[in-house]
Amino acid sequence: MSDRDSYLVRDIAEALLDRAGDELVRMGSGHVPAGVRRLACLLGVHNEAMSSGLGAALTDTSAQRWGEAIRACDELGLSDVAALLRRLDPQQPDVDLTVGLQGEYFRLTSAGTWHGDDAIRSALRRRVEQAPSEYGVQGTPPPPPSGRYDDLRPTGSGAFLRGLAARPPTERRPSRRGG
Repeated sequence: MSDRDSYLVRDIAEALLDRAGDELVRMGSGHVPAGVRRLACLLGVHNEAMSSGLGAALTDTSAQRWGEAIRACDELGLSDVAALLRRLDPQQPDVDLTVGLQGEYFRLTSAGTWHGDDAIRSALRRRVEQAPSEYGVQGTPPPPPSGRYDDLRPTGSGAFLRGLAARPPTERRPSRRGG
């Protein structure tokens, strides 16, 4: 994959993370692709775990959303994170167990980076390349020789990618995370 193609995948993954964050706020208020819904559940668990601890994530997350977060981990290839989350039961929280697993959760999800979500972001980039339709994206890189991204049309309610897909790379805004 060329640098240009990897930037396109990165931009799509960043747009999907933003979309999942929006979905997390409105959870269930409309149709979103299944991959985005599960990613939203994972981000909800992850953000709570990183800011307030696994115990808070466990008590503040419904069993259904916890299960969706685990499924997202499985689909993204984060099997160690999924196994750790399976050890916890949102219907019967064990405070001692969550405290004991917090460090391992951080280690698994941060992958040694300062911003803490590199493992999820990297896994999402790989998954978008493998199964873009799960996230409402049709087509995969590389872009056509014309340099246009018309073959990457969003599906369903994926209108969030229209602006991204229509702009050449030079017109895109830089990533907020500098990556």
